[in-house]
Amino acid sequence: MSSFREPSVAIEAIKGQQTLAELSTKFELTQQQISTWKREFLSKSALVFTQEVPEKVRDKELQSLYAKIKFPYLLRGLEIDHCNQVWEMDITCIPMRKGFMYLAAIIEVFSRYIVGWGISNTMDAEWLGIVQEAFRKHGRPEIFNTDQGCQFTSKDFTDMLIGDDESNPLVRISRDGHPHSSLDYKQPSKIYYKNAA
Repeated sequence: MSSFREPSVAIEAIKGQQTLAELSTKFELTQQQISTWKREFLSKSALVFTQEVPEKVRDKELQSLYAKIKFPYLLRGLEIDHCNQVWEMDITCIPMRKGFMYLAAIIEVFSRYIVGWGISNTMDAEWLGIVQEAFRKHGRPEIFNTDQGCQFTSKDFTDMLIGDDESNPLVRISRDGHPHSSLDYKQPSKIYYKNAA
């Protein structure tokens, strides 16, 4: 990639929050060019796993992407055969007349037991309290799986799961999917707002 703009465009394509057609219009590029830049970026992204982010990399989006992908999806092919092996957490939007309420739930995957949940009118650090309460009541899981939404990739959330020693984390973090994947990668306001009573 030669242009300073190419990594930003490639990252937008990787995020999957907009279609190639939408990105093509937004950046005034062909879909083929965006696909090429995305493919090139992904082919070189293995360096992220083998070395520190280079000093010369200053693009905040790239550093944010690095923070997200350094926690791979750990559940592929994993046999879940005991309690507290894997917990999963997700948040869903509930449309209201004015705005949204957000419902967060944590499920213990083996037993399918809800170990924690909460509802809020904001998506802020309240979710940390739900997880901490679940840990207090049920212990810690071996693996905590979420999507890559910003509330799960935040430093506070990640630090709570890892603890003080990243080489020996309290909980292994697994990340899958993209934020808003259940909404066809559109933001909740674009889906629900016009449908709210």
